[in-house]
Amino acid sequence: MKIIISILLAIVTGQMVSLGLLADRANVAETNYIRVQLEFQEFRDSYDTLLKNVVSKQKKINRLSSTLEDVRVIRHNGKVSQIIMEATAYTASEDETDGDPNVTAMMEAPIPGKTCAVSRKYRKIMGKKKVYVEGVGVLRVNDVMNKRITNGIDIVMASKDEANQFGHKLLRVVLLE
Repeated sequence: MKIIISILLAIVTGQMVSLGLLADRANVAETNYIRVQLEFQEFRDSYDTLLKNVVSKQKKINRLSSTLEDVRVIRHNGKVSQIIMEATAYTASEDETDGDPNVTAMMEAPIPGKTCAVSRKYRKIMGKKKVYVEGVGVLRVNDVMNKRITNGIDIVMASKDEANQFGHKLLRVVLLE
């Protein structure tokens, strides 16, 4: 079929070309066509994989967002006693902190596994209270988080591997007297 099209094209344009040359051109065109089809299929497979990953991440974000909309604040005798918060972890390194990584908002050194930072709306408990974080233990609040985080607790870890392993969780935080 491609040879016939090539011959017709040669006749219409007035070119006199040997059949062998036309056959070679047809073979090259067919090879290029197959190569383009294969590249397109690889692109489509990559696109499909990327799209699946994006959809999966979006579903996870939607689940987390809907969970955060239902954040529970438990009161006892009119005082907040428990909060469900987004818990993350960080290290006292320059790339993860503002300014001096060795000084918290309370002008103290962050202690891995012993201190934490909370969202700015909870800064009133900073320095005054300790909190029990479900699955972590008792921590002293001595720092505040970036203002874009509105319902979080950030726990100081000794290494980035520990912080990455801790990940991002919704945990119950109990305010201790």
